[in-house]
Amino acid sequence: MVPDLLTSESEVIKFYNGKSVFITGASGFIGKAVIYKLLKVCPDIGNIYILLRGKRGLTSDQRVVKVLENNCFDEFRTTNPDLLKKIKPIAGDICLDGLGISQEKLELLQSEVSVVIHSAATVRFNEILREAVNINILGTRRMLTLAKSLPKIEAFVHVSTSYGNCNLKSIDEKVYPQKISPQHLIDLVEWMSDDIIEDILPKLLDGRPNTYTLTKSLAETLITEESGNLPIAILRPSIVTSAFQEPFTGWIDNINNVAGISFAILKGMVRTMIGNPDALFDLIPVDMVVNMIIVTAWSLVNQPINPIPIIHCTSGAQNPLTIRNFARYLIDSIQLYPDPMAVRAPQFVLTGSSMLKNWIQIVDQYLPCVFLDGVLCLRGDKPMLVKSCSKLNKVVSSFEFFTSNGWSFESTNMIKLQKSLNPIDQKIFYFDVKPIDWPSYCDQIIIGLRKYALKDKLTISDARSKNQRKLLLERACKITISAICLTFFAKSSVDFLYYFN
Repeated sequence: MVPDLLTSESEVIKFYNGKSVFITGASGFIGKAVIYKLLKVCPDIGNIYILLRGKRGLTSDQRVVKVLENNCFDEFRTTNPDLLKKIKPIAGDICLDGLGISQEKLELLQSEVSVVIHSAATVRFNEILREAVNINILGTRRMLTLAKSLPKIEAFVHVSTSYGNCNLKSIDEKVYPQKISPQHLIDLVEWMSDDIIEDILPKLLDGRPNTYTLTKSLAETLITEESGNLPIAILRPSIVTSAFQEPFTGWIDNINNVAGISFAILKGMVRTMIGNPDALFDLIPVDMVVNMIIVTAWSLVNQPINPIPIIHCTSGAQNPLTIRNFARYLIDSIQLYPDPMAVRAPQFVLTGSSMLKNWIQIVDQYLPCVFLDGVLCLRGDKPMLVKSCSKLNKVVSSFEFFTSNGWSFESTNMIKLQKSLNPIDQKIFYFDVKPIDWPSYCDQIIIGLRKYALKDKLTISDARSKNQRKLLLERACKITISAICLTFFAKSSVDFLYYFN
């Protein structure tokens, strides 16, 4: 917990004391971290209501138990279990009209909630457009409708993405005009068949790589058109990655985006991807995103409603990292903290050549997996490596748009928000990206991936020995195969010359 002296001097903590918060996306990576931070530093907060739908046979009450089983909440179970009782599930669904909330629960929210944090979204890059519209655009409209019915509302923070306008190269902290309005897109997906939507999708994307970025940008347009007098701000994180400090250094709860790429390389299954080595790769640790969400809500009390504040939550302008350096640091970290269960010794090539990428995929990914699957069959085990390799390649390929292009994100409002905090709040709600040391942070990404996502015991010395043996074995195999190929071609050349002589 934060010492009482710091609490008494924190303007942000004072703002949250006694106030109740409503959060969507609470079962996700950012959502869990928001709940953790609010409980950690604002013990006098009111209730934290979270929207949860029934899923996989579990009710919302059962799902909140699963959410709170995450290791980031362990300290509360041992030191102050009563704090966890402040987490109250609200049965509902972002995809349903009225959010599927009962009248009784709606009246409860209306009587208590002062702060709304909307972080729910489909994060599947290639989600079908109809579903992406329903969740990211219509879901935002449903949240605005709810917020307008809350008499005590003081702040609404909408979590967007800095890549909503990735068809541009330089992106300012403003909402850009779009070629299609949110309502027009909603109307289109209501009456068009999936086949027709698929045919016109490239035109709708307008240079974007996927439905996620399109619908997130249009959700921002919807907010500017329909938020009315709500005290609202739009926060745009870049690529959200493992925790810098809280709840634990390197903490993560998923294998998405950078974690997915790291996992694929760590396991030795993916050996290459397309990328522009000199482009900026904008990463932001999840705890810095969370701190900005919490502080942004506080900041709305003293800000004018219009224009709506747009705040980038990015690192590139203040602490740039190139894709070349990220790849190098990540490989160094994987070599330093290898996975003892890796299929092969990890190696990786970042290239701008599709031809080279395809060659490496065939020769150094699929063919070895075919061979190893054959070995598994001979042992009576189920072959799985070719299938796993294909899945991981799809994960990596879906991210290649972001490793092949670089963007410049304005950070004026981010810096301004930080300067608006007093020294105590700057310490408690840190989001200064300048102290991030990227090589060390990549170490933490790999350690956190193994420890928190893969539940690995981190047997470092044993893993390094195994990795070295795998590496030597692979080199020996490559030398042997190369020698056989050279011998074959040499003999073929002799036979060829003999034939024509």
